[in-house]
Amino acid sequence: MMTKTYKLIHLLILSALAIALSSCVPKATEKVAICGANEAFNNVSRSCYSILAPNKAPVAYNLTPPAFYEDTTSLITLNYSDVDLDLASVCALTGLTNLTITVPCGCNLSTGVCTVGVKGTSNFYGTASFNYSVKTGSLVSNSAKATLTINPVNDPPAISGSINPQVTDEDTTIGPIHFTINDIDSNLTCTPGFVSASSSDTSIVLNAGIVVGGTYPDCTLTITPIANANGVLNINLIVSDGFLSSSTSSFSLTVNPINDVPTIAIISKTPMTILPGGSTVSSFPEDTPMSIDFTITDIDSAGIGCTSDKVKIESWNPFIVFPYGYTLLATPGIVFSGSSVTTAGTTVATCHAVITPLLNSYGLVSLTIVATDGIIDSTWIPLAPIDLIV
Repeated sequence: MMTKTYKLIHLLILSALAIALSSCVPKATEKVAICGANEAFNNVSRSCYSILAPNKAPVAYNLTPPAFYEDTTSLITLNYSDVDLDLASVCALTGLTNLTITVPCGCNLSTGVCTVGVKGTSNFYGTASFNYSVKTGSLVSNSAKATLTINPVNDPPAISGSINPQVTDEDTTIGPIHFTINDIDSNLTCTPGFVSASSSDTSIVLNAGIVVGGTYPDCTLTITPIANANGVLNINLIVSDGFLSSSTSSFSLTVNPINDVPTIAIISKTPMTILPGGSTVSSFPEDTPMSIDFTITDIDSAGIGCTSDKVKIESWNPFIVFPYGYTLLATPGIVFSGSSVTTAGTTVATCHAVITPLLNSYGLVSLTIVATDGIIDSTWIPLAPIDLIV
């Protein structure tokens, strides 16, 4: 009885095994998948599947590149790894702080090295940063941060804008003339230590005649031409921080000529007597002519001379010396002679006057002398009193 039972169990096991094995045998109409070296066949889905672990995304790392200088580009190599040894083909930047991109982020397809060129925003120095990620195939890395140090460099100062052409008259100071200076990394002042001003023609304006003033950044110039000088010149400005200088900024200055007054200088009077107390008086006998030597100088006109239309001596006692003006009189009491020479625009007339008193006249008479260039008269110059002795 036990033997039959065992036989029955044995038959049941064999039958079940036969059924199981029959499911593994493909049917005549069913295609069998050909799997790769790293694949296995799934009997249920009747397909191949990978026996390797799934591909992983690359990992990007925070980095601190070497410091670089303000307003220069730094080419930075991004730092990442990939356990599957896949090479990055794309990189991207976000969150730029105090930076601009100068060379777009890109990856070498042969080596997988990714680089980007950046520089600080204009004139910035200090700490800057950006975030980056890389991509291998379809997988994107995490976001990593690059922290950068940008060192300062000395920037040259500058003069803002331009100064319009300026005009003044001879012997007239002009100013204040305003201009603006700036330096983003130095403390300047409107003083000759930082601002230098020079004249292109020192025969019109001396460098010492240009005074710098004002309060940074609004500086001023006050310019005083040389006495009696006129013409056109340039004023040149340069700003320095002690190490670097700005470019030269120039503007024109026109000094208009102004007619100058002639001047008279008495050389001698004959005869002359020194009176008690130190006063002077020219004394000579009645009916005796007196002579006076003098010069007339005009720095900008050749219109002076030793003629009756250029010089006159006025008598304040016509009963002794008949007054003589610019117009001829019937009986002149004063006669002029002499000559003039012009050198470098300045005319000097060396003159001689003979004063003849009226016949049989005597007493004290005061005389004054004046010259003209035809446009403007000199100052009246009083002569010492004349005493005509009987």
